[in-house]
Amino acid sequence: MEIALAALSIVVGLALFYTGLRRIELSNVAKSIVWFLDLAVLIAGIVLLGPLGAVVFAVGTVIAVLGWSIYLAAQKQTHLIYASTQAEAKKEEMYALHRRLWESHDRADPLRVHHRNGRAGYDDKEEDENDHIPKP
Repeated sequence: MEIALAALSIVVGLALFYTGLRRIELSNVAKSIVWFLDLAVLIAGIVLLGPLGAVVFAVGTVIAVLGWSIYLAAQKQTHLIYASTQAEAKKEEMYALHRRLWESHDRADPLRVHHRNGRAGYDDKEEDENDHIPKP
């Protein structure tokens, strides 16, 4: 029972810290104390289980990293598909543009770069917010 409780404290502690539900807030004394208590419970669970605690901690961390990677990949895909929809471009074109921007270290928004390069169609659409500015 003691082992299961310690393992559960590690898993819950990791879940709280990695999801951002427990963040340290030094401006609020009560929340800071609770954060340090959560950290103490996590450390106590790892120490109590010894090598098994380290394994549970490592597995939990690997699962969190994989989950976060999947989340970020989904966010990237959502953003690029939205940009391709707004620019009336093919999805593959936005992915290629993203790849070129990433390689050139220009972290600009693909939708804005697409419009700036003049590849977006403006068939009787509202004019761009910068259309009134004369181009050199």
